[in-house]
Amino acid sequence: MIYYHTMSKSELFTEEYLKKILDFKPKESIGQNFLIDYNIASQIASRTIRGADVVEVGSGPGNLTRMIAENGANRVIGLEIDPNFREAQEIVLAGTNNVEIRQQNALNFDFDNWIRNDSYAEHQVIGNIPYHISEPLITAIARSGNKIVNTTLLVGKSLATTLTTTNPGSIHYSKLSFIGSVFDINIEARVSANCFWPRPRTESAVISLSSKEMPTDESQTALELRKAIVDSSDQNLTLAKVINGLSTSSTSGKQLGKDMSHRYGRRQQKNELNFLRRMLNDMPTSRRQNREDVQSIVSSSTQMANSGLAERLGLSTRILSKPFHNLNNEEVKDLERSLMNI
Repeated sequence: MIYYHTMSKSELFTEEYLKKILDFKPKESIGQNFLIDYNIASQIASRTIRGADVVEVGSGPGNLTRMIAENGANRVIGLEIDPNFREAQEIVLAGTNNVEIRQQNALNFDFDNWIRNDSYAEHQVIGNIPYHISEPLITAIARSGNKIVNTTLLVGKSLATTLTTTNPGSIHYSKLSFIGSVFDINIEARVSANCFWPRPRTESAVISLSSKEMPTDESQTALELRKAIVDSSDQNLTLAKVINGLSTSSTSGKQLGKDMSHRYGRRQQKNELNFLRRMLNDMPTSRRQNREDVQSIVSSSTQMANSGLAERLGLSTRILSKPFHNLNNEEVKDLERSLMNI
């Protein structure tokens, strides 16, 4: 077996070396496409914040992990769910004393606890992530606010496009685009499919995310709302409750309630509420669950009626009665259009 100390750094990122230290076939179905381009690996590792505590998502064989550790990180916690990498990690990471590999699903990692354990350190996330974990992972990072100084991710081209799409009229806009709107996002590099083994079907990109600074102009309320909505995504709060909470606790929200003209007006809102009540009264008792669903909407709508901010957004009561994570793509687009008009 060829150990790390006999290899140059660039040789760690070759298909030949990876095949020697891995005794299993990569599972492309779960995104096991390994970076074999040393220049791209160097570019990712060079973004390591000196002295930072780093969480690496998807450590795999540990070659990028080692580069991060050697580029000034104070400590690296590598998250890798697949136990088949243990032998390769022992080979590649031999001699490092600032790396801890955890066999853990990154979606179960407690980012808040990690930050609390050393609140004075700078915190950073680096990883090569598959599409299927992108929404919950990036949401968890977003909820940490500016406590995570930087997130650098190697992602598929479609994910990079979705995250950087800001126009809700675009076919690429989705819930993930809305979540991405709470970050400043830069595409640092375009990565060819030839830079991976096995070769994926699409190209990739290195993206950098950092929490947006709160503006001092009229766009402050829109960003506050976006952050509050994303932050509430694990609490099962309806949008009405999230917006009401902001409008009663935020100076800008109160000001918005006084000064901002709205598109739909109180009359439309009352008509929607009356329509829902008629649905409830006309519905057979045997359809109890549906009655309860409508009653929930009526309740949320009644709460929403007292909030100038919610009213002025002009969103339908059906959207306002749902938690953010239950919105479909068209409803997310409507939400974004409303916030863009603030």
